[in-house]
Amino acid sequence: MSTDQQNEDGWQSALKMTGAVLIFLGFGAVAAEALWDVDFGKADHYGLPQWVDLVVGGAGVAFLVGAAIRRRVRSRVHA
Repeated sequence: MSTDQQNEDGWQSALKMTGAVLIFLGFGAVAAEALWDVDFGKADHYGLPQWVDLVVGGAGVAFLVGAAIRRRVRSRVHA
């Protein structure tokens, strides 16, 4: 495996991990508040509106979609 492929794999892993964390923080906060009436999100902690948590979760989805697109493009280029 070349250094470029290792760097690409590291970048791919970072995108996926960041996406998973953002989804957990964003959508998890909304779910915790809706289901258990627990103040879980950072938006509430800092006095921001709840839609900020939804934006954070949406950013996580965008990171995961970006990682999937990069993987698909890379597999087509190397095929």
